[in-house]
Amino acid sequence: MITTGFGYVSFLICFLAAAFWFTNKYPWKIFDVIPAIIIVYIGSAVLASFKFYATNDSVGAAQTLITRQFLPMAIILLLMICNFKSIMQ
Repeated sequence: MITTGFGYVSFLICFLAAAFWFTNKYPWKIFDVIPAIIIVYIGSAVLASFKFYATNDSVGAAQTLITRQFLPMAIILLLMICNFKSIMQ
């Protein structure tokens, strides 16, 4: 069980890297439908359901930091590669 905020963030980074590595290494058809970022979201939700990491103040602070600081940046970066011309048609 992960009990510190540093361990939680480290685990998420490693889990994210492993998911992207796996989807690039093995280009199966399922990864065309379910991209790596969705696998990370679902995987972290499943791990939270099975109490893989604790719900204490340290992990909660790390989750708050990720949600409030890094998630908006990630959404902006994902939108930067979007093709707006094809969306507007």
